[in-house]
Amino acid sequence: MGELEEQSSSSEKIDGSDEKGSRPRKRAALNAGRKTTKREKLEAMTDKIAANIENVDTDYAEKYEYLSKWMEFEK
Repeated sequence: MGELEEQSSSSEKIDGSDEKGSRPRKRAALNAGRKTTKREKLEAMTDKIAANIENVDTDYAEKYEYLSKWMEFEK
């Protein structure tokens, strides 16, 4: 019975040390895959700005179309 306790405690130490030692490496590997460059960030921002400008133009176009029709109706 004492042998089983020694084996289980020694295996726990090995498992525990492997997990603790490998966690930072795994996280570092995952984080390295997630990093984006400044160029990628800049491209994403310019794309987002361009998309917002297109949406604003269509919104105002509809608004001005409505106003121009309303002005013609008032005349």
